[in-house]
Amino acid sequence: MSDALAANPRRAFGGKTAVLHGVRDFRIEQRPAFDASSLGPHEVLLAPRAVGICGSDMHYWGSACIGGRDIPFPAVHATRFGGVMGHEAAGRVLAVGSAVTRVRVGDRVAIEAGVPCGGCSYCLGGRYNLCGEMKFLGSFLSDYSGALTATMAHDEHFVFPLPASVSFEEAAMLEPLSVGLQAVKRGKVRMGDRVLVAGAGPVGLMALLAAKAAGATRVGITDINAARLALAGRFGADATFCLPADGAAFAATGGDWDVAIECTGVGPSFGACVERVRRGGRIVLVGMGDLAVSLRQVQIKELDVAGVYRYCNTYAAALQLVASGAIDLKPMVTHHFGLDEITQAFETLRDDPTAIKIMIHPTTDGELID
Repeated sequence: MSDALAANPRRAFGGKTAVLHGVRDFRIEQRPAFDASSLGPHEVLLAPRAVGICGSDMHYWGSACIGGRDIPFPAVHATRFGGVMGHEAAGRVLAVGSAVTRVRVGDRVAIEAGVPCGGCSYCLGGRYNLCGEMKFLGSFLSDYSGALTATMAHDEHFVFPLPASVSFEEAAMLEPLSVGLQAVKRGKVRMGDRVLVAGAGPVGLMALLAAKAAGATRVGITDINAARLALAGRFGADATFCLPADGAAFAATGGDWDVAIECTGVGPSFGACVERVRRGGRIVLVGMGDLAVSLRQVQIKELDVAGVYRYCNTYAAALQLVASGAIDLKPMVTHHFGLDEITQAFETLRDDPTAIKIMIHPTTDGELID
């Protein structure tokens, strides 16, 4: 955790900010300007330029709860979280702390959402995503303000300078792409593997791209949304199955998949993965859900089941894959909105079946940040 954050744990981000006040109740507020002189030695002051909407953000907005916990309004506004969401983010550096060496003022950067403590056994062991003191952007559960604001501070070790070829929107999507990379890493996907992805939402599509980049020679994907499956085909899926209509064709694939990456969090979907993965195969759980399923087939087929919780040590690889052209994220973005249009942005993701990744732009390079 940065020195300044430890010293002032309730410090909020500043300027024009989208604040959640309850179920489907966003309000635009002008918060006190962020004082750059208060930056810790290793902190940078950032102006978010692009922020993607995640499924977890939709839970915050649609039900004012996350992880089974209700958000206590209005008391939450006095916390470090402050009702401010947004963790898929990229922006421009406005100021730097006295010891910052990774970036300079004016740099365009991707922002890795989580800042771990750096000293626990998980951090020191290279699995910092499991750190119990993780401060994750826009998270009520870790009590940390998000990127839907004009200015924010972040630890320099978790910002990544962008080459000119990578846009702010692509950089914001390094966050969900990192989930896909983590899934592929946990599933030990190798060259020549046959991979089944359950769920063609943004994370499922990222898992598809990551599996292809890892060398999978056949990637199939399932969903109940035909439009999303069509997009998956354009992203390189070798087979798509719109369930339940394509149930017979899906069953005909047999149990011949080496790895299944489950991105829905729905019990029947996990059951289908268990059925379709070959004996001795691997299943990765990415989607969050209450999976009440029988594990008898897991035992009989001697399957390896791995969980995924966010990601770690993935951002540099994700950036290289995008910058090199090995992964093209541009077609993922379907809509753009300004911060004042945030309610419309969330309603669009809820109501428009063609919406995949919606970008909100809290600031632009053409305006003055105050």
